[in-house]
Amino acid sequence: MSFIMSIESMRQAYSIYKLGTNFISKTESVIEEIGTTELQAALNSIRDMRISSCPERELNMALTQLRSALQLFDSKSNSFFVSNGLLEKRWKTSFLISLCYYTIHENKLCSQFRQKSELDFSAWLESYSYCGSGKLYWKEDCYDRTKKKVNEIGLLWSYSKPESTFWGGFSSGNHRNFDKAYTEHKNAIKQQYASIIERLTT
Repeated sequence: MSFIMSIESMRQAYSIYKLGTNFISKTESVIEEIGTTELQAALNSIRDMRISSCPERELNMALTQLRSALQLFDSKSNSFFVSNGLLEKRWKTSFLISLCYYTIHENKLCSQFRQKSELDFSAWLESYSYCGSGKLYWKEDCYDRTKKKVNEIGLLWSYSKPESTFWGGFSSGNHRNFDKAYTEHKNAIKQQYASIIERLTT
């Protein structure tokens, strides 16, 4: 299951069951989808909701632990050689935090982390889609790789890169058309992400 589908299932479970067992299971799945040892403490707190007399208290504890992990991701992201994997964990974690705050009706904090997740997602997408070479065939390869990754996450990249001829790589016009289309398509994906997170956390 894609990350977007997992977090939509979590939101749906909350709408129907509130903080019940189904919500707990879906939240576990989202954390496991992010898949990092820094979130293990939060995962344990979510699991403890099943036996707690006050599940909301355990959720609040998980939120503290998620925020601590996110702070670590933010700190590591200041490194010159930050990995795309770390940036991906960052936007996913900030999305999860926003949704958790939504479930306990902390609207201002929900909004704060929703906005952060949008910024984190944008930073990740720009990093992931970066092409170190100016050659057109390298740019096209980066485009295809980015499109595949975005679709795997659960967003819909339905656009296609501009067609180029065999000798198109030598044309500055073809380069300009490609760069323009690539930027437009990435901006559309960022807007799509913003629409999804707003829908799920408001």
